[in-house]
Amino acid sequence: MGTMIRGGNIMHDGEGDVLQAALARIRDIYQSYEHVIVTWSGGKDSTVALNLTVQVAEELDRLPVEVWFLDDEILDPDTIDFAERTRQRPPAFSRKRSVSFMISTVS
Repeated sequence: MGTMIRGGNIMHDGEGDVLQAALARIRDIYQSYEHVIVTWSGGKDSTVALNLTVQVAEELDRLPVEVWFLDDEILDPDTIDFAERTRQRPPAFSRKRSVSFMISTVS
């Protein structure tokens, strides 16, 4: 049986869903740290994490979310294009500007 900590409480399998556990973990991070940065690869898993972080940051009035994306010059061009589109995502995504990107390039 798997266990996890949620809001300081131990949860066992079947006591909560993955989405609620992820949102609780992100809330805990925001409540524990003044400065939060999301490292983002442009992949599907980190995009879900970014979207959930934006959701929690909006809920806690902590927008914009700071995002760090590293272009190490071996990424697929489509990933770079997706990162740029995500960086420029319109304010309609949220009531406030949702993300503040730091894009670094290794040369």
